[in-house]
Amino acid sequence: MSGAGERVPGHGPADPQGYSVTAVAGGYAWTRRADGVTSAPHPTRAEAVAAARRDREAQES
Repeated sequence: MSGAGERVPGHGPADPQGYSVTAVAGGYAWTRRADGVTSAPHPTRAEAVAAARRDREAQES
């Protein structure tokens, strides 16, 4: 089993802890599970995961 944030072969990057990345109209968006905040669509899942990681880092600082 892989840890949080690790890449699983064939599945792309894993959702950051506390976030859910889902397909939406226009691409992929992340949702912060703690408060339901959702991002604008990103063109790829990898970009949405990276944006969620940046948001998580900003929330922690």
